[in-house]
Amino acid sequence: MKKEYYIFQKNKVVHAGKDTIPTPLSQEHMDFLLGTAEPLVLEEIPREKGKYIVQFPESIALPDGYEAISLRSLLGWVDEPLFAAWGRASQLLHWQQSNRYCGHCGTVTILHKTDLARLCPQCSSLYYPTISPCIIVLIHRHDEVLLARSPRLRGSMFSTLAGFVEPGESAEQTLHR
Repeated sequence: MKKEYYIFQKNKVVHAGKDTIPTPLSQEHMDFLLGTAEPLVLEEIPREKGKYIVQFPESIALPDGYEAISLRSLLGWVDEPLFAAWGRASQLLHWQQSNRYCGHCGTVTILHKTDLARLCPQCSSLYYPTISPCIIVLIHRHDEVLLARSPRLRGSMFSTLAGFVEPGESAEQTLHR
């Protein structure tokens, strides 16, 4: 079975070759990178045999021929299925790192055998990946649409109205906010 490694460093996607489409790295790439440092995380992606998420320490310099780029920069550069795969790997890595230890008793958690969850073998607490509900709204009048620009974004990137739903808030309240 061919193995694929979704490698991250400093919350950025690590890939081989400048100006090449960032794809998951092969076993050969992984073996080469392991010669430079031990990963902080190396775990098989649940329900995806042969696919792994990897977190390399921030302190190591990537070897020549490798670079780390933001996940957001992949948007529009790679096709949708590949972007979704990188995004899922990033979210699972965050979940894994955030739930390494049980929040109740401090024991190291393990992957649940059947659910997409981390299990505390000591107190049986379960930790599922966090889902952050959000909305995206297109407001239109005749043949015009309302677009907005976040002051945090550089350049002239405009989008529809969007936001995360706060606990206890309706979608309408989120839009109003």
